[in-house]
Amino acid sequence: PWDVRYQSGANIWNVNGITNSNHSWLHDFNVTGETTFIITRIEDTSTGCTAASTQMTGQAVVANLKQTVNAGPDNEVACGNSFTMQALPGTGTGTWSGPAGTTYSAINSPTSGVTVTNANYGLQTFTWSLNNEGCISSDEVTVRFVELPTVTIINAPTVICEGSTALVNLSLTGTAPWNLSYLSGTTPASTSIATGTANLSLSPAAQTTYQITRITDSYSCYTDYTTMNFTIDVNEMPTPFAGNDVEICGSSLKLSAVASVGNGEWSGPGVFTNSTIPGSDYSNSYGTYTLRWTETKGICTACDEVKVTLWEAPIEAKAGDNQSLYLKFETLMTAEAPLVGIGTWSRINGNGNITSINDPSSQITGLTLGTSTFRWTVTNGVCPAVFDEVNIEVQGLKHPTGFSPNGDGINDSFEIIGAPYIQNNELIVFNQAGEVVFKSRNYQNDWTGIGNDGKPVPDGYYYFIFSGNGISPIKDFLVIKRSNR
Repeated sequence: PWDVRYQSGANIWNVNGITNSNHSWLHDFNVTGETTFIITRIEDTSTGCTAASTQMTGQAVVANLKQTVNAGPDNEVACGNSFTMQALPGTGTGTWSGPAGTTYSAINSPTSGVTVTNANYGLQTFTWSLNNEGCISSDEVTVRFVELPTVTIINAPTVICEGSTALVNLSLTGTAPWNLSYLSGTTPASTSIATGTANLSLSPAAQTTYQITRITDSYSCYTDYTTMNFTIDVNEMPTPFAGNDVEICGSSLKLSAVASVGNGEWSGPGVFTNSTIPGSDYSNSYGTYTLRWTETKGICTACDEVKVTLWEAPIEAKAGDNQSLYLKFETLMTAEAPLVGIGTWSRINGNGNITSINDPSSQITGLTLGTSTFRWTVTNGVCPAVFDEVNIEVQGLKHPTGFSPNGDGINDSFEIIGAPYIQNNELIVFNQAGEVVFKSRNYQNDWTGIGNDGKPVPDGYYYFIFSGNGISPIKDFLVIKRSNR
């Protein structure tokens, strides 16, 4: 048998008891880089003889073929279903592997292009493996494949009214939120959109052509557009003026709207001779009406309203009959209530207080002796007023100093002028002896000299007292003389 010694640098190992001249052995050790081993001694243990150095030839070189592999940065974003891998080069033959259905532009290149199927959008894992003389080392890398965003115009208004907003309905795909870039005419603009169905608000002042140029998602992936155009026309908004509110005396008038743009038309109760012109003649029954002047320009419509009041002219005012009062300082008026309009009392001259100025039968108080004139004026809106006047004369009571009840038709009764107008009046006549010869309540100027006993009182001198509501009693002498001598 033989004993063999070998070494690497200062490290020495022994293999003893070798009995076969063609012998191999297995030696486990860690190698950094490349290490050389040489045989330094062979001894024939049966004879004790050793081999000379020239008899020991050859060496063993051991190399560590395992290497560190870098497949590239993780969580890279691929906009779409293609991506260029970013592995670092190594020793040996490299090979990419990944999700089923993936195609590679150069499967053995560290920077191969990869294309996944549409079903593999999302986060995918790829492996970069290096085979160095049978020693395989690998590393994994993740790539997020993001489906490219899209935008579709569902509906875009073609015309709006001046001053209003157009809502362009959009449908978006991809990962929210998005940023939409577009041209307003030639001016770039953009807006942020958070949901897959959204409205783009546009407020052009005049006809404008818009072009959607790019949609960008939250991963900064984008899709460009060159032909997604639409035009919004702007119709001028009418500014109608129906005229100022008007009141007239009558049942017809000429309207006075002021036209702006487009076509106009009157509407409302009543009759228009030509409802499509601003100055149409208009008629209706008496009353107040709201009329509308509407103007239309393209799709734009605006209106204004005017209030028209048609007043009926008062026909006649009747203040009632003149009144004569005797020591009476208040009365009731006797005007006729107007068929049209409102009547109002006013005092023109004299004295007196009107209790209710709009009451045809108003009470008048505070009258004084003499004549007072009151006016009953009937008005209705803007129509000319009509009026009538009444005189109220307040007189004192008048009585004669005697009468001749002889049946000749002249001074046959004792007449106190105004007595019948005195409420609760009473006449008492005394003879010279102080005896009551005649007495009458509510005296009506009808005493013809007949006493209370039914017999004519003698001619001569008498004394009388006349009293009643609202007067001071009248006390005076009275002469009765029947004969003409």
